[in-house]
Amino acid sequence: KKHWFLAAQLGVLAILASSQAWAQGGPGRGGRLERMAEEIGLSDDQATRIAALRAEFRQTTAPVKAELRELRGELRELWQQAPPNRHDIVDKQDELATLRQQIREARVDLRLGMMEILTRDQQQALSARRAERRGERGRGGRRRQARRGQ
Repeated sequence: KKHWFLAAQLGVLAILASSQAWAQGGPGRGGRLERMAEEIGLSDDQATRIAALRAEFRQTTAPVKAELRELRGELRELWQQAPPNRHDIVDKQDELATLRQQIREARVDLRLGMMEILTRDQQQALSARRAERRGERGRGGRRRQARRGQ
């Protein structure tokens, strides 16, 4: 039951994070949730429930993210050994992959939870906004374009 709740929370975050409105600002300063609420017509109750899902997601994934940071440091150290040990590096990469998968699954659950909160019309409006944002960013999104200097 707890796994389902975590997954629901992650899905909500994934949906919110994928829209440009969600990509700018933050809670308490004209943030993404507030803009999304306006754009797709969230009620106060819906916004509160989504905020609670996001808070639970952050709380649940924070230790996993901290462990990811630690393992990335360990992986860097493994690469700096002379000579690097292939087996140790691959094992560390597997550990990182497992943690990343936990976060991906939590995002799925978050998104599913959010979809349960939204009406069908709101879900469709959010999907349309996401598609519009993808079209504006073009192939590869903003991160890839930023790396290429675009």
